[in-house]
Amino acid sequence: MKSRPHSGKPEQRPAVQEPAAEYARNKEIPTFFGQPRLKGFFVEAATTQASPDILSLYYKHPNGEIWIGDVTAWLRSLESATVDLVFADPPYNIKKAEWDTFDSQEQYVEWSLQWIEQAARVLKPSGTLYICGFSEILADIKLPASRYFKGCRWLVWHYKNKANLGCDWGRAHESILHFRKSRGFTFNIDDVRIPYGSHTLKYPEHPQAGTSQYGKGDNGKGELWRPHPRGAKPRDVIEIPTTCNGMHEKTPHPTQKPEELLRKLMLS
Repeated sequence: MKSRPHSGKPEQRPAVQEPAAEYARNKEIPTFFGQPRLKGFFVEAATTQASPDILSLYYKHPNGEIWIGDVTAWLRSLESATVDLVFADPPYNIKKAEWDTFDSQEQYVEWSLQWIEQAARVLKPSGTLYICGFSEILADIKLPASRYFKGCRWLVWHYKNKANLGCDWGRAHESILHFRKSRGFTFNIDDVRIPYGSHTLKYPEHPQAGTSQYGKGDNGKGELWRPHPRGAKPRDVIEIPTTCNGMHEKTPHPTQKPEELLRKLMLS
């Protein structure tokens, strides 16, 4: 028997490719990409006299407005139960800027509860409040703020593109508290579905038991499970890169959040 000559190079095998699943990505989610950009304008008086001590309209756009002023005073100016959603990225009290410095953590929590109470007041019964922050900061806020709501979920925004410049555990996440005004809060789950994993793509149909370790189903009989055409249900860990130099959306804003993160929370 003759042996095959050895060329010194590893044997090349044809690549195995799995068929692409048509439900891997939700293409029906409404976005502004590719659409004509609507132009807004700065309010002339506000650009010359902008001050956080004076509540004033700063920018107008067909899709909304930007106001400058004290957040608690601005929320007090709104009528009760008129707002669908509040997204808040408040100071973290990490003392890296004058506006982010409080005399104590107790004072910071007291200030936070003032605007959170007003945010809860203006929310509709179906409304929700999202609050961004570091986990160690939001841990002090969650319990006292819960008195104004009927429920809360703790979300984790996970990113992998932030350098660790210190000699400690590098930060790779921030937390987001999702407070709900009532048990009948609005959550558009189909608008924030995510792609299925590789295992689901490989085995898209399988029997599903009618019972589980947490309780019984309707009749105890197995049913054939099929993937949803718009993707899997969202998880409480959201993986989105943080904004950094070189990104087209990067601005001089000191605490800028990614557009994709805001898009997901707004659509929910």
